[in-house]
Amino acid sequence: MPRIHYSFDSLDAQAINRLIKKHRSFVVKDRYIYMPFALMQVGTEKTSANTRKRLQALTTDADTVLVGYLSGVLTNGMMIKDISSAIERDMRTTSVSLSVLESFQYVEIQKQGRSRIIYFADRDEVYDRLRNDVKTPIKYTFFTDSQVILQHSVYSGYSALSRYSTVMDSSLPTIAVSARIRNSLFSKTIECDKDQALYQVEVWDRDPSVFAIDDAVNPFYVIRILGNRSDERTIDALDEMEEKSLNRWKGNE
Repeated sequence: MPRIHYSFDSLDAQAINRLIKKHRSFVVKDRYIYMPFALMQVGTEKTSANTRKRLQALTTDADTVLVGYLSGVLTNGMMIKDISSAIERDMRTTSVSLSVLESFQYVEIQKQGRSRIIYFADRDEVYDRLRNDVKTPIKYTFFTDSQVILQHSVYSGYSALSRYSTVMDSSLPTIAVSARIRNSLFSKTIECDKDQALYQVEVWDRDPSVFAIDDAVNPFYVIRILGNRSDERTIDALDEMEEKSLNRWKGNE
């Protein structure tokens, strides 16, 4: 197993970007694991996708960029500042995320004058690779009887699936908020028991409203969250939503 060159409790985006460009393996506690030589070893030995995922994983922002690309919002030939604006992250953070994606060969970054232009891998290839990644954006869930939280959330789970397919959602409505919103705006007093709740709330590791459609989280997140369900009703609804989503991106090409 290749050794970690550096370990940090915290590290700014510029320093992370420098380490990635130098192919130095490092860990930033609770944020990043970057091990380029382990990734090379995985490719050489043709080990399983699960092994690769354990050795190195996409960052939250890098994953968000790919969701935007699959949705047709992000396209080839965009500059970093345009992608930064679309994912609602600062330039440095976005630049780090794109460096991570380049290390995974999801993107190619080309210099044109002073600008850096982003070119993505084929959408079918990106989708196939992400489709097998079952990492969920959900950190934890709770129940609430508060109506105020609706102002800062979008629908998720079966509530989102019902908006993208013909399935009817008769269960407790599910909504999603970012961890930042949950921590900054709401106290624990908004939580309640399930039998008193108006909503089930998912707290995400990112802003679920980025690339949302009609007040529902992006279809590719719904596939990831519900993709392991085995009941026929869910499978049929996911297939319906998936077909619509794939046709939407092919229409943008």
